[in-house]
Amino acid sequence: MKTAQGTKKADLFGLLGIFGTLALMAATLILSERAAGAAQKGLLLCGKTLIPAIFPFLVLNGLLMRLGFPEWIGRRIGKPVGRLFGISPACVAAVVVGLFSGFPTGAAAAHRICQGGLGSDGDRNRTVLLSSVAAPGFLIVGIGGRMLDSPHRGLALYLFQLAAIVTVGIVNARPFGQRAEGALPVPVPRRKSLFLALGDALRDAADATVGICGAVIFFSALGGMIALLPLPDSLTCLLVCFLEITSGASLAASLLPAPLAFVMIAGAVGWAGCSVHAQTVMVTDGKLKVGGYLLSKCLTALLTALFAAAALFFGFV
Repeated sequence: MKTAQGTKKADLFGLLGIFGTLALMAATLILSERAAGAAQKGLLLCGKTLIPAIFPFLVLNGLLMRLGFPEWIGRRIGKPVGRLFGISPACVAAVVVGLFSGFPTGAAAAHRICQGGLGSDGDRNRTVLLSSVAAPGFLIVGIGGRMLDSPHRGLALYLFQLAAIVTVGIVNARPFGQRAEGALPVPVPRRKSLFLALGDALRDAADATVGICGAVIFFSALGGMIALLPLPDSLTCLLVCFLEITSGASLAASLLPAPLAFVMIAGAVGWAGCSVHAQTVMVTDGKLKVGGYLLSKCLTALLTALFAAAALFFGFV
């Protein structure tokens, strides 16, 4: 009976997905000029903001991964950090990668570690959330420096999201004091040459950047069509931020008063956007429990926005 109900629900969601996609296709055809213009803006955002902000970090992350950094850091801080967040000690390396390189790189690293037998499905779900972070370069240079005219505010956004993710990560952890499962990463016995590792890192970073930019352009086109709706600027910005963080942050910075824009962008950073969620599901091969992940991201968004509002109220930013 439960199986039949599950099948009916799957069929219903499948039909809704089909009709929703057809509706979007029709809207794109009717509003083709607007969709194309918005996609072009997304492409410009990628060229002017996204690629310069994240590509160097992706390359350096790939280089670190190939030179043994995950094994090195996991064997040194894996046990205490893993105990705090209820994850395998090996998965701590993915959290560190995510802190520096941002989404979806940390999620991909978490998936690779768990796929290699060093973590469970639960470890994957918790680690993906902990590593689902907007990269510091993107926030400080891209959003702070180029959208908000304040790298200091970009740094503040990075710290606020870290505080929110740590809070949610502790809430999602196993009961306090329970031992994290999984083995420590085994040291890599042989290192690649520096230039070979750099070449591989450049190739993978380029592939990842193309995929990320493709998602940004697609969701930017959807956001452009939303912008045509007769809605208040604040609601329009909120909907676009829900879809894609880069376009949403750019729109909020240009349309809203500075304090409101800062708080909304903070919430968007915590949420990360449907674009990032699609990328995260993609790099984890569909093995992520999406429901729990999205619920945790909603809580992260709320906390990040609250931290930003409090910082404004007390004059810290």
